[in-house]
Amino acid sequence: MIFSDDTSRRDFGCYGNGGVRTPNIDRLASEGMRFNNVFTTSPTCVPSRVSLYTGLYPIRNGAHPNWSSVKPDIKSLPHYMTALGYRVVLLGKKHITPWENFPFEYYEDGDEPLGPGSALQGILAEPWERPFCVIMCKFSAHVPWPHNDYGYEPQAEDIPPHLIDTPDTRAMRARYYSKITEMDAAVGRCLALLKAEGLEENTLVIYTTDHGSDWPDEKWSLHDGGINQPFIARWPGKIEPGSVSEALVSFVDVLPTFIETAGGRRR
Repeated sequence: MIFSDDTSRRDFGCYGNGGVRTPNIDRLASEGMRFNNVFTTSPTCVPSRVSLYTGLYPIRNGAHPNWSSVKPDIKSLPHYMTALGYRVVLLGKKHITPWENFPFEYYEDGDEPLGPGSALQGILAEPWERPFCVIMCKFSAHVPWPHNDYGYEPQAEDIPPHLIDTPDTRAMRARYYSKITEMDAAVGRCLALLKAEGLEENTLVIYTTDHGSDWPDEKWSLHDGGINQPFIARWPGKIEPGSVSEALVSFVDVLPTFIETAGGRRR
């Protein structure tokens, strides 16, 4: 699962935004299923991530405010998937506490997470003694958006109606879209590495984000821009390419789905 930061569902080409370039994520959607009604449990970082990892709403697991910790007895994805025989790895951003409740095999993986000798390349290249469950948290459209490295033209951008259309807004929007395209390129390298190691056909790949971006009415808010997240799943032979789901899904559904997919049972 590629789990990136701070991007709303409406800010991807495959979700109808014609002003942003996300060719790799769009291709992933064309090869799998695009979900339209997936909602995070919170428009803030820690509660969102912790709900996905524990299968529990923030008020149940204890990490309700941002930067808070789960209760001492809370189990998480590594507990359940390890018991089912999986190697469970987290790469990049943690943003979960206390660490003993989240016993991932952890790698920071450096600034360039997909180069030769990277942790992800090493994990994918190892002999298959155990199946793997990898959560990749290296890619982000998080503020700041300092550069427009991908050549977006501010005057050409379509400004959403909830934003004030000013030259500053347009310039910032261009930088934000540039950050998304940078993130999309990293997702593409991750998918290419999976293919190069011969694992593309036998791996369920999920792409999603923790919550909306740092625009008004998105992150920190319970409007759709804050909690209605992109969610794409590709699994050759299991998921029909180019399919779309309107099912209402919560982040708390992800962990039990992983357990069931791995041969365990929901409780």
